[in-house]
Amino acid sequence: MEHFGHYVQRVIWRREIIAEQWREAEGIWIPKEENSTKLEHFRSISLLSVEGKIFFSILARRMTDFLLKNGYIDTSVQKGAIPGVAGCLGHTGVVTQLIRKAREGNGNLAVLWLDLANAYGSIPHKLVETTLDWHHVPFKIKGLIMDYYSNFSLRVTSGSIASNWHRLEIGKVFDCSLRDTASIQTTIKKLEAWLSAVDKSGLPGRFKAWIYQHGILPRILWPLLVYEVSMSTVEALERKISCHIRRWLGLPRSLTSVALYGRSNKLQLPFSNLEEEFRVSRIREALLLNRRTGRKWRAQEGLELAESRLRYKALVGIVATGRAGLGAIPKPQYNKAQGKVRRELVLEEVRAGVEEVRTSRAVSMRQQGAWTRWEGALERKITWNDIWKAEPQRIKFLVQAVYDVLPGPTNLHVWGKSEVPTCPLCPRRGSLEHILSSCPTSASSKQILLLELSVPWEDRMEEANERKRLKYQELIEDCRRRGWKACCEPIEVGCRGYAARSLCKIFARLGITGAAKRRAIKSITEAAERALRWIWIKRSAKWASAAETQVGA
Repeated sequence: MEHFGHYVQRVIWRREIIAEQWREAEGIWIPKEENSTKLEHFRSISLLSVEGKIFFSILARRMTDFLLKNGYIDTSVQKGAIPGVAGCLGHTGVVTQLIRKAREGNGNLAVLWLDLANAYGSIPHKLVETTLDWHHVPFKIKGLIMDYYSNFSLRVTSGSIASNWHRLEIGKVFDCSLRDTASIQTTIKKLEAWLSAVDKSGLPGRFKAWIYQHGILPRILWPLLVYEVSMSTVEALERKISCHIRRWLGLPRSLTSVALYGRSNKLQLPFSNLEEEFRVSRIREALLLNRRTGRKWRAQEGLELAESRLRYKALVGIVATGRAGLGAIPKPQYNKAQGKVRRELVLEEVRAGVEEVRTSRAVSMRQQGAWTRWEGALERKITWNDIWKAEPQRIKFLVQAVYDVLPGPTNLHVWGKSEVPTCPLCPRRGSLEHILSSCPTSASSKQILLLELSVPWEDRMEEANERKRLKYQELIEDCRRRGWKACCEPIEVGCRGYAARSLCKIFARLGITGAAKRRAIKSITEAAERALRWIWIKRSAKWASAAETQVGA
Protein backbone atom coordinates (compact mmCIF):
# COMPACT_ATOMS: atom_id res chain seq x y z
CA MET A 1 0.00 0.00 0.00
CA GLU A 2 2.87 2.36 0.82
CA HIS A 3 4.45 1.82 -2.60
CA PHE A 4 1.06 2.25 -4.29
CA GLY A 5 0.49 5.61 -2.56
CA HIS A 6 3.94 6.75 -3.62
CA TYR A 7 3.19 5.70 -7.20
CA VAL A 8 -0.12 7.64 -7.23
CA GLN A 9 1.57 10.80 -6.00
CA ARG A 10 4.28 10.53 -8.68
CA VAL A 11 1.63 10.12 -11.39
CA ILE A 12 -0.29 13.19 -10.16
CA TRP A 13 2.90 15.24 -10.04
CA ARG A 14 3.82 14.20 -13.59
CA ARG A 15 0.34 14.69 -15.12
CA GLU A 16 -0.42 17.85 -13.05
CA ILE A 17 -4.03 16.76 -12.52
CA ILE A 18 -5.47 16.24 -9.04
CA ALA A 19 -7.46 13.06 -8.41
CA GLU A 20 -11.22 13.56 -8.11
CA GLN A 21 -11.28 11.75 -4.75
CA TRP A 22 -8.86 14.28 -3.30
CA ARG A 23 -11.29 17.11 -4.14
CA GLU A 24 -14.15 15.65 -2.15
CA ALA A 25 -14.80 16.61 1.46
CA GLU A 26 -17.05 14.80 3.93
CA GLY A 27 -18.63 17.26 6.34
CA ILE A 28 -19.55 15.94 9.78
CA TRP A 29 -20.81 17.55 12.98
CA ILE A 30 -18.73 17.48 16.19
CA PRO A 31 -20.40 18.39 19.52
CA LYS A 32 -18.80 21.23 21.47
CA GLU A 33 -20.03 19.94 24.83
CA GLU A 34 -21.75 16.96 26.39
CA ASN A 35 -25.48 16.43 25.84
CA SER A 36 -25.53 18.76 22.83
CA THR A 37 -29.03 19.05 21.39
CA LYS A 38 -29.11 22.33 19.45
CA LEU A 39 -27.38 23.11 16.17
CA GLU A 40 -25.27 25.91 17.68
CA HIS A 41 -23.78 23.35 20.09
CA PHE A 42 -22.01 21.62 17.17
CA ARG A 43 -19.15 22.60 14.91
CA SER A 44 -18.63 21.24 11.40
CA ILE A 45 -15.36 19.83 10.12
CA SER A 46 -14.42 18.51 6.70
CA LEU A 47 -12.67 15.16 6.29
CA LEU A 48 -10.30 15.03 3.30
CA SER A 49 -8.29 12.30 1.62
CA VAL A 50 -5.22 11.26 3.62
CA GLU A 51 -3.20 10.68 0.43
CA GLY A 52 -4.09 14.17 -0.72
CA LYS A 53 -3.02 15.67 2.60
CA ILE A 54 0.37 13.92 2.36
CA PHE A 55 0.85 15.13 -1.22
CA PHE A 56 0.05 18.77 -0.42
CA SER A 57 2.15 18.60 2.75
CA ILE A 58 5.16 17.73 0.57
CA LEU A 59 4.15 20.46 -1.86
CA ALA A 60 3.89 23.00 0.99
CA ARG A 61 7.40 22.16 2.21
CA ARG A 62 8.85 22.58 -1.26
CA MET A 63 7.03 25.91 -1.68
CA THR A 64 8.35 27.11 1.68
CA ASP A 65 11.93 26.20 0.71
CA PHE A 66 11.51 27.96 -2.64
CA LEU A 67 10.11 31.16 -1.08
CA LEU A 68 12.75 31.29 1.67
CA LYS A 69 15.74 30.61 -0.58
CA ASN A 70 14.64 33.30 -3.04
CA GLY A 71 13.92 35.84 -0.31
CA TYR A 72 10.20 36.21 -1.15
CA ILE A 73 9.25 36.03 2.55
CA ASP A 74 10.52 38.48 5.17
CA THR A 75 11.25 36.21 8.12
CA SER A 76 11.70 39.21 10.42
CA VAL A 77 7.94 39.70 10.13
CA GLN A 78 6.50 36.33 9.08
CA LYS A 79 7.15 33.77 11.84
CA GLY A 80 4.31 31.29 11.42
CA ALA A 81 4.76 28.20 9.21
CA ILE A 82 8.53 28.82 8.91
CA PRO A 83 10.59 25.67 9.59
CA GLY A 84 12.86 25.92 12.63
CA VAL A 85 11.23 29.13 13.87
CA ALA A 86 9.07 29.08 16.99
CA GLY A 87 6.78 31.80 15.66
CA CYS A 88 4.27 31.82 18.49
CA LEU A 89 6.96 31.71 21.16
CA GLY A 90 9.02 34.42 19.42
CA HIS A 91 6.16 36.87 19.03
CA THR A 92 4.83 36.10 22.49
CA GLY A 93 8.26 36.74 23.99
CA VAL A 94 8.59 40.08 22.22
CA VAL A 95 5.13 41.23 23.32
CA THR A 96 5.78 40.05 26.87
CA GLN A 97 9.03 42.02 27.01
CA LEU A 98 7.30 45.17 25.71
CA ILE A 99 4.53 44.83 28.28
CA ARG A 100 7.08 44.32 31.07
CA LYS A 101 9.02 47.45 30.07
CA ALA A 102 5.84 49.52 29.86
CA ARG A 103 4.72 48.33 33.30
CA GLU A 104 8.09 48.94 34.94
CA GLY A 105 8.46 52.39 33.38
CA ASN A 106 4.80 53.37 33.88
CA GLY A 107 4.56 53.97 30.12
CA ASN A 108 1.71 53.66 27.66
CA LEU A 109 1.48 50.64 25.37
CA ALA A 110 -1.26 49.61 22.92
CA VAL A 111 -1.32 45.93 21.87
CA LEU A 112 -3.63 44.92 19.01
CA TRP A 113 -4.55 41.27 18.45
CA LEU A 114 -5.95 40.77 14.96
CA ASP A 115 -7.74 37.58 13.99
CA LEU A 116 -9.48 37.12 10.65
CA ALA A 117 -12.68 35.21 11.35
CA ASN A 118 -13.20 32.29 8.92
CA ALA A 119 -10.04 33.21 7.03
CA TYR A 120 -10.27 30.30 4.59
CA GLY A 121 -13.98 30.59 3.94
CA SER A 122 -14.08 34.34 3.37
CA ILE A 123 -11.23 34.70 0.83
CA PRO A 124 -12.07 34.29 -2.90
CA HIS A 125 -9.97 31.67 -4.66
CA LYS A 126 -9.00 34.24 -7.29
CA LEU A 127 -7.20 36.09 -4.53
CA VAL A 128 -5.23 32.92 -3.80
CA GLU A 129 -4.18 32.80 -7.46
CA THR A 130 -3.14 36.46 -7.38
CA THR A 131 -1.05 35.81 -4.24
CA LEU A 132 0.73 32.89 -5.90
CA ASP A 133 1.58 35.06 -8.91
CA TRP A 134 2.79 37.86 -6.65
CA HIS A 135 5.27 35.54 -4.91
CA HIS A 136 6.53 34.03 -8.19
CA VAL A 137 5.40 30.49 -7.32
CA PRO A 138 6.43 28.10 -10.15
CA PHE A 139 3.76 27.53 -12.76
CA LYS A 140 3.55 23.79 -12.10
CA ILE A 141 2.87 24.17 -8.38
CA LYS A 142 0.41 26.98 -9.01
CA GLY A 143 -1.39 24.82 -11.59
CA LEU A 144 -1.76 21.95 -9.10
CA ILE A 145 -3.15 24.24 -6.42
CA MET A 146 -5.65 25.94 -8.74
CA ASP A 147 -6.70 22.59 -10.21
CA TYR A 148 -7.37 21.41 -6.66
CA TYR A 149 -9.68 24.39 -6.11
CA SER A 150 -11.30 24.28 -9.55
CA ASN A 151 -13.79 21.46 -8.93
CA PHE A 152 -13.99 21.01 -5.18
CA SER A 153 -17.10 19.25 -3.84
CA LEU A 154 -18.60 18.93 -0.38
CA ARG A 155 -21.39 16.96 1.23
CA VAL A 156 -22.56 16.89 4.83
CA THR A 157 -23.45 13.73 6.73
CA SER A 158 -25.49 13.51 9.92
CA GLY A 159 -26.11 10.02 11.23
CA SER A 160 -27.38 7.90 8.35
CA ILE A 161 -28.45 10.91 6.25
CA ALA A 162 -26.07 12.43 3.71
CA SER A 163 -26.65 15.42 1.43
CA ASN A 164 -25.89 15.54 -2.26
CA TRP A 165 -22.49 16.66 -3.48
CA HIS A 166 -22.22 20.44 -3.91
CA ARG A 167 -19.52 22.13 -5.95
CA LEU A 168 -17.64 24.95 -4.20
CA GLU A 169 -16.56 27.74 -6.54
CA ILE A 170 -15.75 30.77 -4.36
CA GLY A 171 -14.18 30.84 -0.95
CA LYS A 172 -17.07 31.90 1.27
CA VAL A 173 -19.69 30.15 3.36
CA PHE A 174 -23.36 29.86 2.41
CA ASP A 175 -26.35 28.70 4.38
CA CYS A 176 -28.90 26.17 3.14
CA SER A 177 -30.46 28.75 0.76
CA LEU A 178 -27.11 29.18 -1.07
CA ARG A 179 -27.72 32.95 -1.10
CA ASP A 180 -26.00 35.94 0.49
CA THR A 181 -29.15 37.30 2.10
CA ALA A 182 -28.45 35.97 5.60
CA SER A 183 -24.81 37.08 5.48
CA ILE A 184 -25.82 40.58 4.34
CA GLN A 185 -28.33 40.89 7.18
CA THR A 186 -25.65 39.76 9.62
CA THR A 187 -23.28 42.42 8.24
CA ILE A 188 -25.93 45.13 8.68
CA LYS A 189 -26.56 44.05 12.27
CA LYS A 190 -22.81 44.07 12.98
CA LEU A 191 -22.48 47.62 11.66
CA GLU A 192 -25.41 48.79 13.77
CA ALA A 193 -23.92 47.09 16.83
CA TRP A 194 -20.50 48.70 16.25
CA LEU A 195 -22.01 52.16 15.80
CA SER A 196 -24.16 51.72 18.88
CA ALA A 197 -21.20 50.53 20.98
CA VAL A 198 -19.11 53.52 19.93
CA ASP A 199 -22.02 55.88 20.49
CA LYS A 200 -22.47 54.63 24.07
CA SER A 201 -18.75 54.49 24.87
CA GLY A 202 -18.67 57.88 26.60
CA LEU A 203 -15.72 59.06 24.50
CA PRO A 204 -15.58 62.60 23.07
CA GLY A 205 -17.23 62.98 19.68
CA ARG A 206 -14.00 63.39 17.71
CA PHE A 207 -12.68 60.10 19.15
CA LYS A 208 -15.88 58.36 18.06
CA ALA A 209 -15.49 59.76 14.55
CA TRP A 210 -11.86 58.56 14.47
CA ILE A 211 -12.93 55.04 15.47
CA TYR A 212 -15.38 54.99 12.56
CA GLN A 213 -12.78 56.15 10.04
CA HIS A 214 -9.97 53.82 11.11
CA GLY A 215 -11.84 50.95 12.76
CA ILE A 216 -15.39 50.44 11.54
CA LEU A 217 -15.00 51.47 7.88
CA PRO A 218 -12.19 48.99 7.01
CA ARG A 219 -14.03 46.18 8.79
CA ILE A 220 -17.35 46.77 7.03
CA LEU A 221 -15.83 47.05 3.55
CA TRP A 222 -14.64 43.43 3.44
CA PRO A 223 -18.05 41.71 3.78
CA LEU A 224 -19.53 44.27 1.38
CA LEU A 225 -16.88 43.22 -1.13
CA VAL A 226 -17.28 39.48 -0.65
CA TYR A 227 -21.08 39.31 -0.77
CA GLU A 228 -23.41 40.48 -3.52
CA VAL A 229 -24.71 43.64 -1.85
CA SER A 230 -27.07 45.97 -3.71
CA MET A 231 -26.28 49.67 -3.98
CA SER A 232 -29.52 50.56 -2.18
CA THR A 233 -28.29 48.61 0.86
CA VAL A 234 -24.95 50.45 0.81
CA GLU A 235 -26.75 53.80 0.53
CA ALA A 236 -28.90 52.93 3.55
CA LEU A 237 -25.80 52.02 5.57
CA GLU A 238 -24.12 55.28 4.53
CA ARG A 239 -27.11 57.26 5.80
CA LYS A 240 -26.86 55.56 9.19
CA ILE A 241 -23.14 56.31 9.40
CA SER A 242 -23.63 59.96 8.40
CA CYS A 243 -26.32 60.36 11.08
CA HIS A 244 -23.89 59.14 13.76
CA ILE A 245 -21.02 61.36 12.52
CA ARG A 246 -23.25 64.43 12.65
CA ARG A 247 -24.30 63.61 16.19
CA TRP A 248 -20.73 62.92 17.33
CA LEU A 249 -19.50 66.25 15.96
CA GLY A 250 -22.51 68.17 17.27
CA LEU A 251 -23.70 69.08 13.76
CA PRO A 252 -27.37 69.57 12.86
CA ARG A 253 -29.28 66.78 11.14
CA SER A 254 -30.04 69.10 8.23
CA LEU A 255 -26.36 69.28 7.24
CA THR A 256 -25.87 67.64 3.85
CA SER A 257 -23.59 64.62 3.54
CA VAL A 258 -21.67 66.54 0.85
CA ALA A 259 -20.18 68.60 3.68
CA LEU A 260 -18.86 65.45 5.39
CA TYR A 261 -17.29 63.63 2.43
CA GLY A 262 -16.64 66.18 -0.34
CA ARG A 263 -13.09 66.24 -1.73
CA SER A 264 -13.47 69.43 -3.77
CA ASN A 265 -15.26 71.49 -1.10
CA LYS A 266 -13.80 74.71 0.20
CA LEU A 267 -13.76 72.96 3.60
CA GLN A 268 -12.69 69.30 3.43
CA LEU A 269 -13.10 66.93 6.38
CA PRO A 270 -11.04 63.72 6.82
CA PHE A 271 -13.95 61.28 6.48
CA SER A 272 -14.37 58.60 3.81
CA ASN A 273 -17.75 57.89 2.26
CA LEU A 274 -18.92 54.27 2.47
CA GLU A 275 -20.65 54.38 -0.91
CA GLU A 276 -17.55 55.78 -2.63
CA GLU A 277 -15.23 53.23 -1.01
CA PHE A 278 -17.67 50.46 -1.98
CA ARG A 279 -17.60 51.55 -5.63
CA VAL A 280 -13.81 51.77 -5.64
CA SER A 281 -13.49 48.33 -4.00
CA ARG A 282 -15.79 46.77 -6.59
CA ILE A 283 -13.90 48.40 -9.45
CA ARG A 284 -10.59 47.23 -7.98
CA GLU A 285 -11.97 43.70 -7.73
CA ALA A 286 -13.13 43.83 -11.36
CA LEU A 287 -9.69 45.04 -12.44
CA LEU A 288 -7.75 42.41 -10.53
CA LEU A 289 -10.04 39.39 -10.75
CA ASN A 290 -12.06 40.17 -13.89
CA ARG A 291 -15.29 39.26 -12.11
CA ARG A 292 -18.72 40.85 -12.61
CA THR A 293 -20.26 42.05 -9.36
CA GLY A 294 -23.26 43.93 -8.05
CA ARG A 295 -26.98 44.01 -8.71
CA LYS A 296 -28.35 47.54 -8.93
CA TRP A 297 -24.88 48.90 -9.72
CA ARG A 298 -22.55 46.64 -11.69
CA ALA A 299 -18.82 47.09 -11.35
CA GLN A 300 -18.26 46.24 -15.01
CA GLU A 301 -20.45 49.15 -16.10
CA GLY A 302 -18.64 51.53 -13.74
CA LEU A 303 -15.29 50.25 -15.01
CA GLU A 304 -16.28 50.79 -18.64
CA LEU A 305 -17.48 54.33 -17.85
CA ALA A 306 -14.21 55.22 -16.06
CA GLU A 307 -12.12 53.79 -18.90
CA SER A 308 -14.14 55.69 -21.52
CA ARG A 309 -13.59 58.95 -19.60
CA LEU A 310 -9.85 58.24 -19.44
CA ARG A 311 -9.70 57.48 -23.17
CA TYR A 312 -11.44 60.79 -23.86
CA LYS A 313 -8.90 62.62 -21.69
CA ALA A 314 -6.09 60.88 -23.57
CA LEU A 315 -7.55 62.16 -26.86
CA VAL A 316 -7.82 65.71 -25.50
CA GLY A 317 -4.23 65.57 -24.30
CA ILE A 318 -2.48 67.63 -21.62
CA VAL A 319 -4.37 70.75 -20.56
CA ALA A 320 -3.32 73.73 -18.46
CA THR A 321 -4.06 73.63 -14.73
CA GLY A 322 -4.78 77.02 -13.18
CA ARG A 323 -2.14 79.59 -14.11
CA ALA A 324 0.58 76.98 -14.61
CA GLY A 325 1.94 76.59 -18.09
CA LEU A 326 0.89 73.83 -20.44
CA GLY A 327 2.49 70.60 -19.26
CA ALA A 328 3.88 72.18 -16.08
CA ILE A 329 2.18 69.48 -13.99
CA PRO A 330 3.01 66.12 -15.64
CA LYS A 331 0.39 63.38 -15.36
CA PRO A 332 0.51 59.78 -16.62
CA GLN A 333 -1.59 59.14 -19.71
CA TYR A 334 -4.03 56.24 -19.67
CA ASN A 335 -3.12 55.02 -23.14
CA LYS A 336 0.55 54.76 -22.12
CA ALA A 337 0.19 53.53 -18.52
CA GLN A 338 0.55 49.88 -17.56
CA GLY A 339 -0.02 47.67 -14.54
CA LYS A 340 -0.51 49.38 -11.20
CA VAL A 341 -0.32 52.92 -12.65
CA ARG A 342 -3.14 52.10 -15.06
CA ARG A 343 -5.30 50.68 -12.27
CA GLU A 344 -4.69 53.73 -10.10
CA LEU A 345 -5.79 56.01 -12.93
CA VAL A 346 -9.04 54.08 -13.24
CA LEU A 347 -9.71 54.23 -9.49
CA GLU A 348 -8.96 57.97 -9.41
CA GLU A 349 -11.42 58.47 -12.25
CA VAL A 350 -14.09 56.54 -10.35
CA ARG A 351 -13.57 58.84 -7.35
CA ALA A 352 -13.68 61.86 -9.66
CA GLY A 353 -17.03 60.69 -11.01
CA VAL A 354 -18.45 60.35 -7.50
CA GLU A 355 -17.11 63.80 -6.62
CA GLU A 356 -18.80 65.32 -9.68
CA VAL A 357 -22.14 63.99 -8.47
CA ARG A 358 -21.52 65.55 -5.04
CA THR A 359 -20.58 68.89 -6.58
CA SER A 360 -23.70 68.93 -8.75
CA ARG A 361 -25.78 68.32 -5.64
CA ALA A 362 -24.01 71.17 -3.84
CA VAL A 363 -24.60 73.57 -6.74
CA SER A 364 -28.33 72.90 -6.54
CA MET A 365 -28.38 73.92 -2.84
CA ARG A 366 -28.84 77.66 -2.48
CA GLN A 367 -27.77 77.90 1.17
CA GLN A 368 -25.49 74.95 1.98
CA GLY A 369 -23.97 75.08 -1.51
CA ALA A 370 -23.08 78.77 -1.41
CA TRP A 371 -19.37 77.82 -1.15
CA THR A 372 -19.45 76.77 -4.83
CA ARG A 373 -19.65 80.50 -5.68
CA TRP A 374 -16.57 81.48 -3.65
CA GLU A 375 -14.34 81.95 -6.69
CA GLY A 376 -11.54 83.79 -4.92
CA ALA A 377 -11.33 81.57 -1.80
CA LEU A 378 -8.70 78.86 -1.41
CA GLU A 379 -9.59 75.35 -0.30
CA ARG A 380 -9.05 74.42 3.33
CA LYS A 381 -8.36 70.84 4.35
CA ILE A 382 -8.98 69.76 7.93
CA THR A 383 -6.70 66.90 9.02
CA TRP A 384 -6.99 64.63 12.03
CA ASN A 385 -4.10 66.53 13.58
CA ASP A 386 -6.16 69.73 13.28
CA ILE A 387 -9.11 68.02 14.94
CA TRP A 388 -6.99 66.79 17.86
CA LYS A 389 -5.45 70.22 18.48
CA ALA A 390 -8.61 72.28 17.99
CA GLU A 391 -10.82 73.41 20.83
CA PRO A 392 -13.90 71.19 21.32
CA GLN A 393 -16.35 73.63 19.65
CA ARG A 394 -14.06 75.08 16.98
CA ILE A 395 -14.53 72.46 14.24
CA LYS A 396 -18.26 72.37 14.93
CA PHE A 397 -18.56 76.14 14.53
CA LEU A 398 -16.37 76.17 11.42
CA VAL A 399 -18.46 73.53 9.61
CA GLN A 400 -21.73 75.19 10.58
CA ALA A 401 -20.44 78.60 9.48
CA VAL A 402 -19.17 77.40 6.08
CA TYR A 403 -22.43 75.60 5.24
CA ASP A 404 -24.67 78.25 6.88
CA VAL A 405 -26.38 75.97 9.40
CA LEU A 406 -25.64 77.97 12.54
CA PRO A 407 -28.67 78.50 14.78
CA GLY A 408 -29.17 82.15 13.81
CA PRO A 409 -32.56 83.91 13.69
CA THR A 410 -33.19 83.01 10.04
CA ASN A 411 -32.36 79.30 10.39
CA LEU A 412 -34.27 79.00 13.67
CA HIS A 413 -37.32 80.46 11.93
CA VAL A 414 -36.95 77.99 9.03
CA TRP A 415 -36.56 75.08 11.46
CA GLY A 416 -39.73 76.14 13.32
CA LYS A 417 -37.86 77.11 16.48
CA SER A 418 -38.51 80.86 16.27
CA GLU A 419 -41.49 82.96 15.29
CA VAL A 420 -39.59 85.79 13.57
CA PRO A 421 -36.35 85.73 11.51
CA THR A 422 -35.24 89.25 12.41
CA CYS A 423 -31.90 90.23 13.92
CA PRO A 424 -32.08 90.89 17.70
CA LEU A 425 -30.07 94.12 17.28
CA CYS A 426 -31.82 95.63 14.26
CA PRO A 427 -35.05 95.15 12.27
CA ARG A 428 -33.35 93.40 9.33
CA ARG A 429 -33.40 89.69 8.50
CA GLY A 430 -30.90 87.90 10.76
CA SER A 431 -29.02 85.78 8.23
CA LEU A 432 -25.46 84.59 8.80
CA GLU A 433 -24.14 87.15 6.32
CA HIS A 434 -26.01 89.92 8.13
CA ILE A 435 -24.75 88.93 11.59
CA LEU A 436 -21.10 88.45 10.62
CA SER A 437 -20.54 91.25 8.12
CA SER A 438 -23.38 93.73 7.61
CA CYS A 439 -25.33 94.32 10.82
CA PRO A 440 -25.56 98.16 11.20
CA THR A 441 -25.56 98.03 15.02
CA SER A 442 -22.41 100.14 15.32
CA ALA A 443 -23.89 102.69 12.90
CA SER A 444 -27.10 103.05 14.91
CA SER A 445 -25.28 103.37 18.24
CA LYS A 446 -22.55 105.54 16.64
CA GLN A 447 -19.71 103.92 18.54
CA ILE A 448 -16.29 103.14 17.10
CA LEU A 449 -13.13 101.76 18.69
CA LEU A 450 -9.82 101.96 16.82
CA LEU A 451 -7.19 99.34 17.71
CA GLU A 452 -3.67 99.08 16.31
CA LEU A 453 -1.00 96.62 17.37
CA SER A 454 2.66 97.62 17.59
CA VAL A 455 5.62 95.37 18.40
CA PRO A 456 8.27 97.82 19.69
CA TRP A 457 11.46 97.37 21.67
CA GLU A 458 10.45 96.91 25.31
CA ASP A 459 12.16 100.16 26.39
CA ARG A 460 10.00 102.13 23.95
CA MET A 461 6.52 100.79 24.73
CA GLU A 462 5.23 104.05 26.23
CA GLU A 463 6.77 106.02 23.39
CA ALA A 464 5.05 103.80 20.81
CA ASN A 465 1.72 104.23 22.59
CA GLU A 466 1.95 108.02 22.53
CA ARG A 467 3.05 108.05 18.89
CA LYS A 468 0.01 106.01 17.81
CA ARG A 469 -2.38 108.19 19.79
CA LEU A 470 -1.03 111.34 18.15
CA LYS A 471 -1.20 109.69 14.74
CA TYR A 472 -4.96 109.09 14.99
CA GLN A 473 -5.88 112.14 17.09
CA GLU A 474 -7.17 114.14 14.14
CA LEU A 475 -9.29 111.20 12.92
CA ILE A 476 -10.80 110.68 16.37
CA GLU A 477 -11.73 114.36 16.69
CA ASP A 478 -13.34 114.32 13.25
CA CYS A 479 -15.45 111.31 14.23
CA ARG A 480 -16.55 113.02 17.43
CA ARG A 481 -17.60 116.17 15.54
CA ARG A 482 -19.85 113.96 13.40
CA GLY A 483 -21.62 112.60 16.49
CA TRP A 484 -19.67 109.35 17.00
CA LYS A 485 -18.33 108.08 20.30
CA ALA A 486 -14.80 107.42 19.07
CA CYS A 487 -11.79 106.14 20.96
CA CYS A 488 -8.28 105.08 19.94
CA GLU A 489 -6.52 102.35 21.95
CA PRO A 490 -3.01 101.45 20.75
CA ILE A 491 -1.80 97.99 21.83
CA GLU A 492 1.82 97.03 22.42
CA VAL A 493 3.54 93.65 22.67
CA GLY A 494 7.32 93.81 23.06
CA CYS A 495 9.40 92.19 20.34
CA ARG A 496 10.72 89.78 22.99
CA GLY A 497 7.23 88.63 23.92
CA TYR A 498 6.34 90.93 26.85
CA ALA A 499 2.78 92.28 26.87
CA ALA A 500 2.18 95.93 27.77
CA ARG A 501 -0.49 97.12 30.18
CA SER A 502 -2.42 98.46 27.19
CA LEU A 503 -3.13 94.87 26.09
CA CYS A 504 -4.65 93.95 29.45
CA LYS A 505 -6.65 97.19 29.46
CA ILE A 506 -8.24 96.62 26.05
CA PHE A 507 -9.19 93.01 26.89
CA ALA A 508 -11.03 94.28 29.98
CA ARG A 509 -12.78 96.92 27.89
CA LEU A 510 -13.92 94.28 25.39
CA GLY A 511 -15.33 92.13 28.21
CA ILE A 512 -12.62 89.44 28.03
CA THR A 513 -11.65 88.62 31.61
CA GLY A 514 -10.43 85.79 33.82
CA ALA A 515 -9.03 82.62 32.27
CA ALA A 516 -10.00 83.69 28.74
CA LYS A 517 -7.96 86.86 29.15
CA ARG A 518 -4.92 84.95 30.43
CA ARG A 519 -5.09 82.45 27.56
CA ALA A 520 -5.34 85.25 24.98
CA ILE A 521 -2.35 87.11 26.42
CA LYS A 522 -0.31 83.89 26.53
CA SER A 523 -1.16 83.11 22.89
CA ILE A 524 -0.18 86.61 21.76
CA THR A 525 3.14 86.61 23.61
CA GLU A 526 4.05 83.15 22.30
CA ALA A 527 3.38 84.33 18.74
CA ALA A 528 5.70 87.31 19.32
CA GLU A 529 8.39 84.97 20.66
CA ARG A 530 8.16 82.71 17.59
CA ALA A 531 8.44 85.71 15.26
CA LEU A 532 11.46 87.02 17.22
CA ARG A 533 13.26 83.69 16.98
CA TRP A 534 12.57 83.47 13.25
CA ILE A 535 14.00 86.98 12.69
CA TRP A 536 17.08 85.98 14.70
CA ILE A 537 17.61 82.82 12.64
CA LYS A 538 17.29 84.82 9.41
CA ARG A 539 19.49 87.68 10.62
CA SER A 540 22.13 87.02 7.93
CA ALA A 541 19.73 86.13 5.09
CA LYS A 542 18.72 88.60 2.41
CA TRP A 543 15.00 88.99 1.73
CA ALA A 544 14.70 88.67 -2.02
CA SER A 545 10.89 88.86 -2.07
CA ALA A 546 7.96 89.74 0.15
CA ALA A 547 7.04 86.06 0.52
CA GLU A 548 10.30 85.34 2.33
CA THR A 549 9.50 87.94 4.98
CA GLN A 550 6.57 85.85 6.25
CA VAL A 551 7.11 83.58 9.23
CA GLY A 552 7.20 79.95 8.12
CA ALA A 553 7.66 80.78 4.41
